[in-house]
Amino acid sequence: MLQSWRRAPRGGRRRAYALVVGALLLPLPLLAQDVVAPAAPPPQGKLTKPPVLETFTEAAYPDEARSSGLEARVLLEVDISAKGDVTRAVVLTPVGHGFDEAALQAVRQFRFTPAEVDGKPAAVRINYTYNFVLAAPAQQLPQEGPVNLEGTLLERGTRRPVPGAEVVLPYLGRSTLTDAKGAFAFRDVPDGKQKVVVAANGYDKFETAETLVPGKVTRVTYYLLQSFFTPYETVVRADRDKKEVTQYSLTLQEVQRIPGTYGDALKVVQNLPGVARAPFNGGLIAIRGTSPEDSGIFLDGERLPILFHFGGLTAVYNSELLQSVDYLPGNFPPYYGDLLGGVVDVKSRDPRTDGFHGVVEVNVIDADAVLEAPIGDHFSFAIAGRRSYIDAFLPLFTSGGTTTYNVAPVFDDAQLKLVWKPDGKNTLSLVGLHSQDAFNLVTGSTPSRNPNLGRTFVDQTGFNQLRLRYTHLDGPVRWDTIALVGETHINLEVGTTQGLQANSNPYGLRSTLEVALAPSLTLAGVLDAVYQPADITVAFPQPPQEGQALPGGPLHPILYESTHAWASDLGLWVEARWRPVSTLLVLAGLRVDNTLFYLQPKPSWTADPRLAVRWTLAPPLVLKAAVGIYHQAPSIVGGDTDPVFGNPNLISQRSVQTSLGVEWTIRPGLLFTAETFYNRLSDLVAPAPAPVKLANTGIGRIWGFEIFLRQALTNRLFGWLSYSFTKSQRLDAPGDQWRPFAYDQTHVLTAILSYKLGAGWELGGRLRFASGNPYTPVVGAVKDDNTDTFVPIYGAPESGRLPNFLQLDIRVDKTWVFNTWSLDLYLDVQNATDSRAVEGLTYSYNYAQRVYFVGLPIIPVLGVKAVF
Repeated sequence: MLQSWRRAPRGGRRRAYALVVGALLLPLPLLAQDVVAPAAPPPQGKLTKPPVLETFTEAAYPDEARSSGLEARVLLEVDISAKGDVTRAVVLTPVGHGFDEAALQAVRQFRFTPAEVDGKPAAVRINYTYNFVLAAPAQQLPQEGPVNLEGTLLERGTRRPVPGAEVVLPYLGRSTLTDAKGAFAFRDVPDGKQKVVVAANGYDKFETAETLVPGKVTRVTYYLLQSFFTPYETVVRADRDKKEVTQYSLTLQEVQRIPGTYGDALKVVQNLPGVARAPFNGGLIAIRGTSPEDSGIFLDGERLPILFHFGGLTAVYNSELLQSVDYLPGNFPPYYGDLLGGVVDVKSRDPRTDGFHGVVEVNVIDADAVLEAPIGDHFSFAIAGRRSYIDAFLPLFTSGGTTTYNVAPVFDDAQLKLVWKPDGKNTLSLVGLHSQDAFNLVTGSTPSRNPNLGRTFVDQTGFNQLRLRYTHLDGPVRWDTIALVGETHINLEVGTTQGLQANSNPYGLRSTLEVALAPSLTLAGVLDAVYQPADITVAFPQPPQEGQALPGGPLHPILYESTHAWASDLGLWVEARWRPVSTLLVLAGLRVDNTLFYLQPKPSWTADPRLAVRWTLAPPLVLKAAVGIYHQAPSIVGGDTDPVFGNPNLISQRSVQTSLGVEWTIRPGLLFTAETFYNRLSDLVAPAPAPVKLANTGIGRIWGFEIFLRQALTNRLFGWLSYSFTKSQRLDAPGDQWRPFAYDQTHVLTAILSYKLGAGWELGGRLRFASGNPYTPVVGAVKDDNTDTFVPIYGAPESGRLPNFLQLDIRVDKTWVFNTWSLDLYLDVQNATDSRAVEGLTYSYNYAQRVYFVGLPIIPVLGVKAVF
């Protein structure tokens, strides 16, 4: 598989070149699936059918409460099995007077039509509200005549149907339940005014009165308000069967309001265990000490060409169209290949089919809109678009620092998804993606405040893709095939003499087959092929490798090359998921890759066996362990395999990953995990003596542990505490000294808490601490009399370290819910304490003086979002 420039960028030219060049050839499409099997997983636990109350048991009204004229609303948490039985029920909001006990006794006798996840019956957890309403004794009426009162229950703000709700006519002592579409009907209701009471799981009690006219049918629509409104699915899915040794999964409703992320699901990943803090709070994701280019970011199993727009403010894919985010920090299954770091796999959702819906959001950074609807019974679509105008606001927050900025960042993106489901077994979808960025940056200075010289930077990047996917699910067999065609373009200018122009057209095909041979054994396999040609023109000095300082001055002349490059990859993998006993899961797999680059004398073959084990000691306690081999091909665009910049005889880099951990479910919804890991790297690309310039002489070692405590989303509360200790070191050749990797951060601590206060108010906070990044210090300089400039002399690579990072972010939301839509006004304050992070050093013209340059100050982002 083609890779981007794999060594972490350190400084101006290298960082600019690597980040943008990586967007061109790093993301060859690893055409994948959602996790029904560890390798080809479908969207994580996608709820395709909610549970519907089938058998209702009326609770005995407490005598004391009845005599006192008391009514009540009891909120319960209910677990429903894959057969529809209630296996557990607890009261969340006790009200006393005997109501709690009566509600529990009744709910335990309920029976539901089972929920379905990915089209299969599945256990789920819901919040159920049992409403006690005083009613008159039932009247004996024939109830055989025509329907004269009928209606529909919809969720207020989203217009979703509310199935399984109880509609009561208390004066008549009659009640009925709504069907799957939220509909209900009564026969032979007496003429005149009748009181109507609606009791529904998770919704406020609803009361009204209707006047029935003789000979006419009264049709009504009632809008129910969620007890704690959220525009997303309220059913909480039970824990799915784990198929990876370590995986963190977040749903969209959990990530939409985390402070400092502006509701972007992919930025939330930066707060999970093992992820280093990105410079300038940008969009890089560095996992377990490795470079961002060593990890893969996927959308439905396919690599994204570019993850974030400039500055990392928002992702190139709209979060409103996401279902969940899966994060695998290491020891991932053989479905993923050509990576030494970790995996982030974002799962998209299908368009809604219950009517026309949309989202419109405007803030000081950008504006976006999403529209989705069904067309007929089997077809649906979703379309989204975004446009930024941050260029008008960013100067307001960057003035007064050590550096002055003249910025013009502009970005836009669009997504289209068409889904056709002719029956329950087959799905055909077409996805179109567009992203375009244009960014100009000129930094100037005043001699008294900034000794650095001015510099110019221009970056224009974009891509377009079409993805066609066919999925067939028939009992124990799942077949998934996806094809991709796209184009990516880059225009990069650094100063007046350096630049990069690159255009690429990737083609990809991947087919996955999974078969459940027995209840205890499932086999999965895949064939994926990728071919990617590229036309590249580059004018840069010899690019520094991982940990090397930025070259500059006449001692590092600019190298020029214009070439037609290409690369191909053929990957095969197989995995067996075996459960010899109910408490033990064994995952054994093998991946084989064949890679070939232009100018490479012969194909390169790699074989990666992998093994993972999960052992449930007791239902709340799980031990897990894994070991595996991972390879990553050298970079073609970064110059690794180029005869001018590198060495066409390079081989793939190698890593042996091991991990050991424990998971403890303290109580439902509260999970604690701890894991230790050790990765041994070899054949790393490193500088070499002339004439080859690069060779596979580097080795590395990464070890540490991670702790994660997470409270899953409830009606009111959500949050987590994450701590990572990581040591990542490497040496470039025998006899060298061990030094840190460029993204080595020893300590990373993140605490997140979000709480719904009621009345539409929600308050959240995020506190982050991280060790400073290592850097290579300048220890002196020599003057070049020919050019009258100074050339720096660098100390030991990565021997210095920047100050630690600490930041507090706060978010406040206020939501107004109307019958058919909702309005959310939010204030997301990044760096609320104005604690500016130190991002690096800048030097005077002769390198005799140096000052820190810092990141952005407090940035309040005010926005409004309408959901309908």
